Amino acid sequence: MEVQAPEDMACSVSPTLPVGTCSAGACEIRNAPSANWRWRPGRHHWKLAGLAPGQGLLLAESSSPDDPDFEGPYSVCRLTRFDPSQPDHESVLHEGEGPCSPWVLHRRHAVGTRWSPEAGRQVWTLLSLDGSTPARDFDLTSLLNARLAAEGVTASTEKPLWVQGAPGQLLLVWPLQGGKVWIASLTLPGLEFAWTRQVAGTLEGSPIADELGRLYFSVDPAGVVSLSPEGVVRWTLNGAGQPVAVFRDTLFLDDGTVRSTADGGVRYSWPAAQASVFLSESHAAVIAPCGTNACTRVTLLRRGSGEVLADVPVPDASPEYRGTETSALLTANGAVLVLQRVQYPDLMYSPFYPFQGVRRFLVREGQPLQSLGELLVPTGEHVELNLLSDGQWVAVERDSFHNDADPGADLIGVSTPGLRAPEHGWLTPRGNSAGGSAPE
Repeated sequence: MEVQAPEDMACSVSPTLPVGTCSAGACEIRNAPSANWRWRPGRHHWKLAGLAPGQGLLLAESSSPDDPDFEGPYSVCRLTRFDPSQPDHESVLHEGEGPCSPWVLHRRHAVGTRWSPEAGRQVWTLLSLDGSTPARDFDLTSLLNARLAAEGVTASTEKPLWVQGAPGQLLLVWPLQGGKVWIASLTLPGLEFAWTRQVAGTLEGSPIADELGRLYFSVDPAGVVSLSPEGVVRWTLNGAGQPVAVFRDTLFLDDGTVRSTADGGVRYSWPAAQASVFLSESHAAVIAPCGTNACTRVTLLRRGSGEVLADVPVPDASPEYRGTETSALLTANGAVLVLQRVQYPDLMYSPFYPFQGVRRFLVREGQPLQSLGELLVPTGEHVELNLLSDGQWVAVERDSFHNDADPGADLIGVSTPGLRAPEHGWLTPRGNSAGGSAPE
């Protein structure tokens, strides 16, 4: 850890890290707070696909020429369930032919593309995560184009938008030429269209769905449209904003209103400017920039009534700590875990490897902002944050070009006793952990 400072003097790189000692132009911090556990997946390339069946994370891994056991010329895909609370930590759910970067639906199915040596091209594959059915290849592009041709319409964008619907349902929303939007319900694992529907108007923003598979989207000029899981129009709402988040009986729109999912009626308002929304059975958390001040405002609400339980500004790191990012997570007991990611320009191995810190705060009903301390994480390009049943995990993606001896990526975790993720809800700003624009 190098930082220029006078010899034999006390040195500090952060107000929330221990004081170090200067030696030969370096600031040495002994026993700096760090992660509780660290694990390296078995493959060089991997990504977090979502939450696995039961507890744990679902990792999608693929071999590459950088792996010692690589057997080219094609990648082999593997889906691994990782749970730090279990003795063996990880178990392989699938290996071989299957999607290398899947999209996960209801923790039941993984769907995505993979390279097929037999076909000489990318093919779509559907996989049941419980092992009930074998991996099944199919041609999604041909399936969609055939249905559009049968209805005599043409898509205006290259790909449709995917939304997790009801269990066993994949919803596809596709703008059409001529000012219409095409919605389709694809059954899983049957891969058959249960229904399709066309709605007049230009699609605005991203569609979302609730835990029952009811779809909400905005079109110009009709406004917000809600469809049942069977494709029937439930209601329309003129002159309103675009859907942001939905769970149970509350629909958040970007105009600052919370609407009833039953009929679109106004229930209460929320601070909407550039905000991220998290929803659980009991609470809602709204995370937004403070505006002119260097801080992030955390507003904690009762989801059903809109009662404000906490409204706390979390100060950003000082200007000398460049690259600050702030994110937040709603916990099962209605607290908000706020995480600041900080880079230290004066504490580094080389200009390519600034150390990163994670500062943790907790916002609770009727209590002042609580600091949970700061820790250093390994050098990397990207940090992902989420919450498991017993605490926080952090994924650090390493730069293999500058670090050939230690390529790939690590999972590192921090146990936070008493905090766990909600069982159900809008767990990320995009909905579920797989980015399905729907609750988990």
